[in-house]
Amino acid sequence: MMQTTSSTSGFKCILLRILSCVMVLVLTVLALSGLSKITQRKKDVNRYAAFFDHPGDMDVLFMGSSHMLNATFPMDLWHDYGITSYNFGGHDNYLPATYWVMENALDYADPEVVVIDCLRLECMEKMSENQEYLHHSFDPFPFSLTKARAVTDLFRDPYTEFDGIEDRLEGYTGILFPYSVYHERWNEIDEIDFTTLPSFEYGAESSVVVSEALPTIPNDGARLTGETTGIRYLKRMIEDCRKRGIEVLLVVMPFPVTDENAWISVNTAQDIADEYGVDFINFLDMDIVDFSTDCYDMDSHMNPSGAWKITDYLGTWLKDRYGLTDHRGDEAYAAWDSDYGLYHEFKAIRLGETDDLNTYLMLLADRNYEYEMSIGDARIFEDPTTLDLLYNTGVDETVGAGTRFISTHGGNVTVSDSPDVPVTDGIIEILVYEPARGDELIDTARFAIPEGCPVINRFVVENGNVILYSSAQRLE
Repeated sequence: MMQTTSSTSGFKCILLRILSCVMVLVLTVLALSGLSKITQRKKDVNRYAAFFDHPGDMDVLFMGSSHMLNATFPMDLWHDYGITSYNFGGHDNYLPATYWVMENALDYADPEVVVIDCLRLECMEKMSENQEYLHHSFDPFPFSLTKARAVTDLFRDPYTEFDGIEDRLEGYTGILFPYSVYHERWNEIDEIDFTTLPSFEYGAESSVVVSEALPTIPNDGARLTGETTGIRYLKRMIEDCRKRGIEVLLVVMPFPVTDENAWISVNTAQDIADEYGVDFINFLDMDIVDFSTDCYDMDSHMNPSGAWKITDYLGTWLKDRYGLTDHRGDEAYAAWDSDYGLYHEFKAIRLGETDDLNTYLMLLADRNYEYEMSIGDARIFEDPTTLDLLYNTGVDETVGAGTRFISTHGGNVTVSDSPDVPVTDGIIEILVYEPARGDELIDTARFAIPEGCPVINRFVVENGNVILYSSAQRLE
């Protein structure tokens, strides 16, 4: 009898020790998660904050690389179509990383449609060599079993080179417990690190520049002949969505193609879409964007002008093809109207801070804006990019050296060489309105070519890109 009591006592001691160890482990994980939230970069956290505010609202999730990140604007989809969506595109995300971003997002959301950017199908690697990009995509997700599975899978990659097992483990723990990466930020911590400021763009990221695009190389029709890591994970995304009853739309965003591997990915993506019977939109085969006005850099990404065109096309497609509900006016979605108001203010501030005429005109491609422009210096028409950007706002090719006034305000385009409104010599003045918000005046801007400046002084090289700034600069 004494022996039985002693055995029971010993078992209880062992059980208590195990429970103590488990509690210590749980408390450690919670503490690290809390410290990570304080020390990690708030730009990444804020980018997903609006998603976590109401994940159950999402009808559409956009997944992919920075091509997706820069090319679809959820807030414009909401305002123009009543579609609820979020953009989870990530800088240099390969398809395995995109797959795991989707899996983490689907722990919270139950969308009708997932839209997937199909580039990098040719890649055998699971992730970019720059692990910084993984942090951008995964840091905002709280610790979970799905996140642990994601990190374990991504760092178990025979095609990515690591400097030994220690480097691999550091990368693994850095994504799973970001505090191990950001703990040295304590001396930078301030009030903003204790505040959440949701992204006004619902995950998207505007790249506000007009860049000269490189010529696109021809498509020779080549396809991948064997299975790659990229193909395998794209198929996993389609199959996982199907198990959940989610529609899949595969897309290739428009960009100046300068690498034959990109064409190979495009052609192979079409084959995968056909194999699974899912929809596929190849924007490279469509005359929707104009690379002379819509590129942020010379060979990859869209600026807002291009993104608005793509977003508008997708809005029509998503409603017609999948019958998505227009939630505008539904009291249950009132938060979306409030958030659009913040997005509207964000765009207005951005417009008010834009210094050169060409970038300003690019932002006027917003379908929700109308404008009136009085032109006191016809030299701006000597810049072919300025002309293209004017045409991009809906003005026809009658605009020229004699033009003194342009208006898209009131729903009709007016071009005049003898306007009724006053024109100041040497000054280009623009009034911007948003009729959908009660004909609200958004911004007033005045531009002039600085004294002694060449008429066309627009080629500024930044990181290899030719940026098409106008010589007409904004006046204070």
